[in-house]
Amino acid sequence: MEPLTTALLGALSAAAGALAGGAADAAASDAWAATKAKLAGWAQLTDRAQQAAFARAIGAAVARMRREWPDSSQVDDALAVLTGHGPEAAAFARAAVEQLLLSATPDQGYLLDLYRRQLRFSAALRAEDLPDWGLVEPVLTAFLGMALPTALRAQRALRPLLLEQAQLQALDVARATYAAIREQTAVLARFAALRADMQSHPFIQATITAAPGSTISNAPVNILLRDYTNLPPITSAELEVLFSQYREYIRAQHERLDFRGILHVQNMLRLPLEAIYVPLRGSAPAPRPQLRPARGDAHTTPRPHLRLPEELLDAAPTSTASGIALHQLIQTQPRLVILGDPGTGKSTMMKYVMLSLLRNQGGERLGMANAWLPILFPIAEFAKACEHTHSLAPLEYLRAFYTSVSLPGVHQLFERALLSGRAMVLFDGLDEVRDTDDRKGIVSRIETFVRRWDVHGNRFLATSRIAGYDAAPLDATLFAQTEVQLFDAADIEQFAAKWGAAYEQVGWVGDADAGELKRNSAEHTAALLQAIRANEQAAELARNPLLLTMLALIRVQGTTLPSRRVELYKLCIETLAETWNRVRSLSGQPLDVYLAQNHQKLDARFVVNLLSPIALWLHAERPGGLAEQRELEHQLEHVFRDTYGKSKGEANDLARDFLALVEQKTGLLQARGKHLYGFLHLTLEEYLAAQALHARRFDEPDMLHAYTTQPGWREVVRLYVASIESPRGMQQALNELLKTPTTPATLGVPAVRAGECLLDLAPTDITEQARRAVINALLAAIADAAVPIATRVEAGQTLGRLGDPRLLDPATGEALGMGQYDRVEPYWCPIAQGPFWFGDDRATDKVKRGGPRFDPGRLTQMTMPHNYAIARYPVTNAEFARFLAANGPQGYDPAQPWWTAEGRKFLHPGGHRFDNQDAFVRYPRYWEDSRFNSPSQPVVGVSWYEAAAYCRWLTQLGRQEGWLDIHARIRLPTALEWERAARHTDTRPFPWGTAAPTAQHANYQDAGVGAPTPVGCFRTGRAVCGAEDLIGNTIEWLATSYEAGTDPGPQKDFTPNSSVGLSYTYYGDDIEQLCCGARLRLSPSVRNIYCSFRVVQSRALG
Repeated sequence: MEPLTTALLGALSAAAGALAGGAADAAASDAWAATKAKLAGWAQLTDRAQQAAFARAIGAAVARMRREWPDSSQVDDALAVLTGHGPEAAAFARAAVEQLLLSATPDQGYLLDLYRRQLRFSAALRAEDLPDWGLVEPVLTAFLGMALPTALRAQRALRPLLLEQAQLQALDVARATYAAIREQTAVLARFAALRADMQSHPFIQATITAAPGSTISNAPVNILLRDYTNLPPITSAELEVLFSQYREYIRAQHERLDFRGILHVQNMLRLPLEAIYVPLRGSAPAPRPQLRPARGDAHTTPRPHLRLPEELLDAAPTSTASGIALHQLIQTQPRLVILGDPGTGKSTMMKYVMLSLLRNQGGERLGMANAWLPILFPIAEFAKACEHTHSLAPLEYLRAFYTSVSLPGVHQLFERALLSGRAMVLFDGLDEVRDTDDRKGIVSRIETFVRRWDVHGNRFLATSRIAGYDAAPLDATLFAQTEVQLFDAADIEQFAAKWGAAYEQVGWVGDADAGELKRNSAEHTAALLQAIRANEQAAELARNPLLLTMLALIRVQGTTLPSRRVELYKLCIETLAETWNRVRSLSGQPLDVYLAQNHQKLDARFVVNLLSPIALWLHAERPGGLAEQRELEHQLEHVFRDTYGKSKGEANDLARDFLALVEQKTGLLQARGKHLYGFLHLTLEEYLAAQALHARRFDEPDMLHAYTTQPGWREVVRLYVASIESPRGMQQALNELLKTPTTPATLGVPAVRAGECLLDLAPTDITEQARRAVINALLAAIADAAVPIATRVEAGQTLGRLGDPRLLDPATGEALGMGQYDRVEPYWCPIAQGPFWFGDDRATDKVKRGGPRFDPGRLTQMTMPHNYAIARYPVTNAEFARFLAANGPQGYDPAQPWWTAEGRKFLHPGGHRFDNQDAFVRYPRYWEDSRFNSPSQPVVGVSWYEAAAYCRWLTQLGRQEGWLDIHARIRLPTALEWERAARHTDTRPFPWGTAAPTAQHANYQDAGVGAPTPVGCFRTGRAVCGAEDLIGNTIEWLATSYEAGTDPGPQKDFTPNSSVGLSYTYYGDDIEQLCCGARLRLSPSVRNIYCSFRVVQSRALG
C-alpha cells in the first residue's frame, strides 16, 4: 500500500476501535447499535476487497485535491503530515481522522494544539520543519471532510461501513457524554497537569524517532530553551502558591467593571464582568500569506481556464451573516490579532478570556479543553518602560512589572508555562502606543518573542484599534486577523437582560424574593430597550458595547439618551464630574466634595477645565497613555497656577489632593502600576483632549494642521469638529482640515479625516457647501494614483458611508452625483458594435520559456453584432441594498417576479449546496461581514441567481421610472461583451494596454490589500471604454455558460449542475493570472468571497 493509505487505514482502525469502546459504553442506547457496528467494521478492516477499495478511494481523493486545489504543493505538504514516523505522527493522524472524518462537528482547537504542542515541537527537536497549521488545516479539512468521504461513497465495497450524517451526530453526542464522564474526574487534575508540565522543565521528556522502527524514549532535551536550561528548581507547592497569587491579582483587577462616579445609585459601583458580558463576534480571518520554499517554476504555470474547487473551498467554515464567535477564533487560531473600533469590547473580551482560563472554565466558555495559563502583557506599560531601557526584553519586563505590583516570583510561573507550551500571552492595546515609530519597535519585539516561543505550542492574542493599525501591523504571515463585529439587535437585547438582572441584584442580601427580583429585572430590561428603540440615533450608538453601557448608565438617572457620540461623551464626563460632587454619606444624603487645601468645590466645569489640558498633554507627550504620578502632579500644578492663579505651593498641594481624590473616589483616572496613571478609557482621554484644543482654537488658527495626518489623533480631531456648535464654525474647521500640508506618504489623508468628521455630523449641522467640498476632496483622493493605496481605500470606504455620488441612481438611471460633484462620470460606458479580439492569450509553457508572457496568435477575431453599455463599476453593497429592500424586510423573497425558476429553487431550503440546508437564503453570504460590507465595495458572496435577479429587478424599475426603454434590458454581460469592454478592439492583454501590471493598475496580490476595495480605486487600470476594476478586485458572473464562451446570446437561467463562466481574476491572484481573457467556471450556486458582478444595458439579445 501507499504510505498515506497505510497511515490512514491504521488511524481509522485505531480511532474507530476507541470510539466503539469508550464512547459507545457512555451512550448505551439502542440507537447506537448501527453506528457501533460500522465502527467495529472499520476497526477490523481485513477484507482484501475492502482494503483495495479503500486504497482506490484514497488515490481518487488525493488526485482530486491535487487537481482542484489552487496549489498542489500545499496539498502534498499537508498530507505528508499524516504519514510521518513516530508516535506523535500516529496520534495526530488518528485524531485528524476522528475529528474530520468521524465527526459532524470537528474540534479544530484540539487538532491545532495536538499539531503544535506535540507533532511540530517533536519535529523541531529533530531539526525538521513542518508547515504552519494555517497551511495544513484547510487541506486536511477539505480532504478528510469532503474529498475522501465522496471517494469512499463511490466504492461499492465500502458503502455498508459509511456513517450517515445522523450517525455522525449520534457519535458526537456519545463522545460528548463520554467526555463529560471523564471531565467529572479530571477537573482538579487540569492544573496538576499544567503544574507537572512546568516542573518537568528545564528537562523536557520527549520520544524522538531516530529511524523507522527505532526510538529514543525519555531523553532529556536541552534544545530551543536557550537561557532557560538552568532555571532554579521550584516545588509543586511553591508553584501553586504563585498561581493562586496571580489568579487573585487578575481577579481583583479585572473581575468587576468599575462604574464609580458615573451613577448616583448607592452600591452601584462595581458589577461582575462575567454577569453582563455578551460574547463578541469577529469576521472570518482572511487566508494569511504563507512563506514557503520555491518549487522550481511551478508558480509560473498559467491556468487558462481554472476551475476552483468550489465544493472543497466554498463549503469550508465561513462567517455567518453576523460573524463568527470570537471564542471560536481564539480556539482555532494560535496567533490572532483582534481589531475593532473604539469601545467595541476588545479589552473586556481579553479580561473574559483571562478569567475563564483562571477559573478553569476554558473548555466550557472557549472550547479550550487543555489547561492554559493566561499571561497578561500590558503593552502601554511596556512601551513606557522601553523609553528608559531600550534593550528591554519582554520577559525581563514581565518580571519587573509584576514585581512592581507585589508579585515578585510570578515570572517563574510564566517561564515554566512558556517552556511547557501552556501559556496564552495576551497583548492588549497595541494602539495605545500611538507614536508610529515607537509602535513599530514594540511590534518588532513582540514578533521576536512570539517566534521564539511559538515552537513550544503556546498561544498569542493581541488587540488593537483598526485606525492606524496598518501603519505598524503585526506580521501577517504570523498572526491571523479578525475585526470585531458591532452588536446586532439580539446582542443588545442580551446585554439589556444581563444588565437588568445585574443591576437589580445589587443590594439584595439574604433570602431575596426571587419572583420580585425577576420582575424588577424584566421591567428594567424592558425600560432600557424601549429607551434605545425610541431614539433611532441612540439605537445606532447602542451597537457599540461601550456606548451601550454608557446609555444604560445614563438611562438609570432618567436622562434622555443623546443621539450623537460627542454628546454622549460630554454627558458621561459631566455626569462623572457632578457625581464626584455628590458622594453619599452613611445616612444616604449627598455631601459636596472639596479639595482639602482651599475648599475648591468639584463641579463639572472645574473638573473638565482641569483635566482637558492634562488629557491633551498626555496624548501628545505620552503616546502610551500613561504618566508617572509626579509628572501628572507637575502638569496639574501648571493648570492651577496658569488657570486659577494659585501660588506654587498651593498649586502643588491642590494637585496632590486632586490626584488622591481621583484614585480614591472615581474611576476616570486609574492607577496602572506603581506610580503610573492613565484615563479609564482612551475614548475619554481623546474627548477631553479635543476640549482642550477648543480652548486654543482662537489663538492658533491653523492648529489642526499639526494633528490632521497623525494616526494617533484621528479620534481627537473627529471629536473636536463634532463639538463645534455652529455650522459656520464646522465649515471653517473642515476647510482647515482640507488645507493641511501633506507629504507623499500622507497625500489624501486630510480628505479622509474631513470625511470622517462629516460622518459624525447631522445634515442640519453643516452647510451644503462644506459637504460638497469634502466629497469632492474624497473623489479626488480616490482618483489620484499618487495617493497611497491604503489611503485611497479609506477614502472609498468613507465616501461610501457618506453616500457615494458615483453609484447608480435607480430613479434616473445615471450616477447619483452627475452634475453636482467634480469627477463624477456617467454610470454607463457605451460600446459600439464591430470587430474585436477574443480569447486567453497567456502563453503556454513552451512559448513562455525565455519569451513573452502573451501570445496574440492564440486570440480569435470576433464581431460584436450590437451596441451596448456596460456599468463603469461592479454592483456595490449600497446599490444591492436597494434590491434587498425591494424584496421585503426579511431579505430575498422568492415570490417576487425577478427570480428565475432555478433561482426560486436555490432560495428554498435544500436548494443551495454550500449553505445551511434547513434555511432560506435571505442575504448575500457576507452581508454582515465587516471585511466585505462597506457601501462602496462590490457586493460579494452572491450566486449567479442573485446577480440575475438584481438585473431583472433593475430592468423592471428602470422601465417604471422611464429611463430604460421598453425594449431594453439590464442583464449580466456575455463573455463576448465583457471581454470587448476590457480589451477594446486591439490585442492588448490588459484593459490599460500592454504595460506590465503594477499595484497601481489593479487590486491583486501585489497591491497588498487582501480584500475587495471600494470601486474605482485603481484609475490607472481603467479600460478604454471607461470601465474600471475589470482586472483584479472581484470575479464577475457572466450570462454565458463556460462551454459556450463564444455564444453571443445571454443564457437566462442555469441548473445547479451547470458550469457558468466568470471573468477571472480577483484580489488574491498573482500577476501571472492577470489578463483580459482569463476565465473561470463555477456552479451558479457558489457564493464565495470573490464572487461579484456588473451589469450591461442593451436593446439586443433580450
